[in-house]
Amino acid sequence: MRFTIPNDWRLEKLSCVAEVQTGIAKGKKDIEHPVDLPYLRVANVQDGYLDLTEIKTITVAARDVERFRLKSGDVLFTEGGDADKLGRGTVWANEVDVCLHQNHVFAVRVDETQLIPKFLAVYASSYYGKSYFLSCSKQSTNLASINTKQLKNMPLPLPSVSEQRAIVERIAIWDRAIELIEKLIAAKQKLKQAVMLRILAGSTARPTILNSVLCGFRDPVDVELATSYMQIGIRSHGKGIFHKEQVTGKSLGSKRVYWVKPGCFTFNVVFAWEQAVARTTSNESGMIASHRFPMYEPIDNRVDIDYLLYFFKTERGKHLLGLASPGGAGRNRTLSQDAFMKLKIPLPKIEEQRRVANLLGTADREIEVLKQLRESYAQQKKGLMQQLLTGKTRVKLPKGIA
Repeated sequence: MRFTIPNDWRLEKLSCVAEVQTGIAKGKKDIEHPVDLPYLRVANVQDGYLDLTEIKTITVAARDVERFRLKSGDVLFTEGGDADKLGRGTVWANEVDVCLHQNHVFAVRVDETQLIPKFLAVYASSYYGKSYFLSCSKQSTNLASINTKQLKNMPLPLPSVSEQRAIVERIAIWDRAIELIEKLIAAKQKLKQAVMLRILAGSTARPTILNSVLCGFRDPVDVELATSYMQIGIRSHGKGIFHKEQVTGKSLGSKRVYWVKPGCFTFNVVFAWEQAVARTTSNESGMIASHRFPMYEPIDNRVDIDYLLYFFKTERGKHLLGLASPGGAGRNRTLSQDAFMKLKIPLPKIEEQRRVANLLGTADREIEVLKQLRESYAQQKKGLMQQLLTGKTRVKLPKGIA
């Protein structure tokens, strides 16, 4: 990987400005003077932060504690596993009083007169750091890893310590903005779940049998061999419809397919128990679905399809879908459409259904806007990092500071 840097920057191997500390391995027995201490695993180290929700302990000899003990300012890197776990890094700030690290987590101890820890962590998480880790890692199928030597040889552009701090602070502005958006998303999602639990799953409305408010819709397709068709699929966990690649009528063979009608409730009969449910929209007009995706429409305006969809995304709705899907796990749990139509759900008046569906739909749209904003900020941050970390864009330092 080649890139140019300003004349007043240096390009050094990591080993010239830091020491790489290896971690402790498990499996030793008959330890003299054993002590049990918390230690960090690959799962605890993420890009830019630590996940400390579950810290395990390890038994180690008392004499080895200082050797493997993390110190404030250590930059942690993951050895690998799958590609997502390769070279993840963050800075240790004594979040736990005495903590060790396993042998699959490197602790890099920097010379802070030449390199500040946060700058190293930011660089390693950038396009350039990730590209280096991938280029030198041992890869097998989806697995990738780096060793101590490769980490020590990582090329690192080095501006002055003052400029490093300024670069880190500029990037931190974007981090704080992204973190704020993530908190807003989490708050919106929590509020939405509370509404669903209280209004939908906790509804005291009179139980209504589905076959009194829904009827099946089926419009068979007269398949033409030379015509292309686009099929739908439905993701589990309430994630909605997706569009498959176009296929020719000839490739469909004897497969039974039906025209998709917008405004219907539908599900994947194989994974309905896993909340593979959805509402068809105008986006699916002209598309087809196999017999595995039955469609249902309201009878005489008695049920709001969006309300029905939100209900089956609750735990109570999931439980009912499971009752209608007997058998073992996976493909042995096919939903019985007869059993589905005999389910009873709490159904308030249509006006109340629409009010609830509109409320939850507004929450979904707000969450989606926030997610798009988060992605936009993340992309802008990525581009900014590539400019700042190579000196293509320079940060202004106060006069007299170099």
